[in-house]
Amino acid sequence: MRLPRVTLWSFFHSVLSHRQLIIRLTHRELAQRFRGSSLGLIWIILTPLLTAAIFTFVFGAVFQTRWGGTSTGTFDFALLMLVGLAVHTVFAESIGRAAPLIVGHASYVTKVIFPLEILPVTVVLASLVNAFVMLAIVVVGQLLLKGVIHWTALLWPFVIAPYLIFITALVLFFS
Repeated sequence: MRLPRVTLWSFFHSVLSHRQLIIRLTHRELAQRFRGSSLGLIWIILTPLLTAAIFTFVFGAVFQTRWGGTSTGTFDFALLMLVGLAVHTVFAESIGRAAPLIVGHASYVTKVIFPLEILPVTVVLASLVNAFVMLAIVVVGQLLLKGVIHWTALLWPFVIAPYLIFITALVLFFS
């Protein structure tokens, strides 16, 4: 049996036509992560804060690492580190979950006609929610420390859109 040829245009068409299903599956993905924990969705905020606190202590206090330029304080280092962690987390989580993606959703694949190309989109969107929480913490921290947000923060939609397309393509390739 020969599989139909999939183009980038047909992928975007499939994503747009199945957007309600993608939203439901992404919501389900996020709910499953924190189901059964005592704090529930509070972990989505606590995890980046605790990660930032531990990394800031280790690299700021123990190793006394400083970032070049104008950032001189420990909190500046923590904010810069959170931005890097947000980007790294989206990439690492999406690629790391790509391999078992179809096997993990075997009931979707074998029992019904299911658009397999939307599974990687749900994984990328779920990891993107965590990144947005991290970036929101960075924005609030920047407002508390400096009182203003740098104008380059307005460019994040232009940076994140091609990055998401790249990650989704990689996840599709590895799954």
